[in-house]
Amino acid sequence: MNIVLVGDLLIKSNTCIEELERISRLYNAHCEILDWATEDLVALRELNLRIEQEGPSSVDPPGQLWDLIKKADILIVHFCPVSGDLIKSAPCLKLIATLRTGTSNIDKEAAKAGGVDVINLPGRLSDAVSELTIGLIFTATRGIARAHEALRQGKWMNDFTETDWYFELSGRTIGLIGFGDIGRKVAHRLSPFNVKILVFDPFVTTKMIENHDSEKVDLEKLLSESDIVSIHSNLNDSTRGMIGEREFDLMKTSGFLINTSRAEIVQKSALYKALSHKSIAGAAMDVFWQEPADPDDPLLHLDNIVVTPHLGGTLKDTLYKSIFKLNQRLIPYYEKLSNIK
Repeated sequence: MNIVLVGDLLIKSNTCIEELERISRLYNAHCEILDWATEDLVALRELNLRIEQEGPSSVDPPGQLWDLIKKADILIVHFCPVSGDLIKSAPCLKLIATLRTGTSNIDKEAAKAGGVDVINLPGRLSDAVSELTIGLIFTATRGIARAHEALRQGKWMNDFTETDWYFELSGRTIGLIGFGDIGRKVAHRLSPFNVKILVFDPFVTTKMIENHDSEKVDLEKLLSESDIVSIHSNLNDSTRGMIGEREFDLMKTSGFLINTSRAEIVQKSALYKALSHKSIAGAAMDVFWQEPADPDDPLLHLDNIVVTPHLGGTLKDTLYKSIFKLNQRLIPYYEKLSNIK
């Protein structure tokens, strides 16, 4: 069994060596590792964005991969593009596995046509993103970022009793839009705070939601009754732009919007209007419509928004754990292919 792993600047191949050596010993496998090199993380993200928009054939993989793929049974990648041409040049390939949640860098149609399975790693960032979500909730609803910035500018802001902007969580209602792995972990982490949790997710059963001490509702009820609305949906045709002026009008004037999912789920102009007109109390955003965000973006200069530069999954230990989590899913392939050889 031949395994090829392609790392990059976020998940470097050398961080996977120990785990691949374990697999090699256990299943008598031969492993090759290399990296898809870019100048820096900005360049890597730009290439990844290009791949998402134009497809995996729009960017070249490492040149060495074309030779290694010819004998590979399993290809493991992170951001590296896997085009149809690359797949066609791999007569032994049985599986393409990505260390990512999504599979936009893999030509899935070509893989299917060639009888090659594709496996991704859903939920790999769920702990990190759910923890950041909780952090942003407290930062926004307690005025932490605003007070921090004021103090740096010589202003001692410690009296928030005159405003309805800030409040303690106990007794509040929190609405979660999307109840996948991240949404469920946010609900779990909120459970000690004595909050009521509403959930909008048409793809999750009422029983599943109730099992997490939450209530399934429609979007209108969630928006109108929640003190905090937190987005955890995937970006697709049905969710793109789903939060617009109408939805902000449904929210409480004391309500907060938290988004650690995808910026495009929210209509940017509607968010700016809601914040600048104070029709909602505030927002916290870890994702943007353009990344890196334009420093002149008017949203960044409002006093009722907390912003972070897409920090959700960028933790060293989160990325390091990816290969271990993925290998748990690959065990059936390792066992099957090691028996064939």
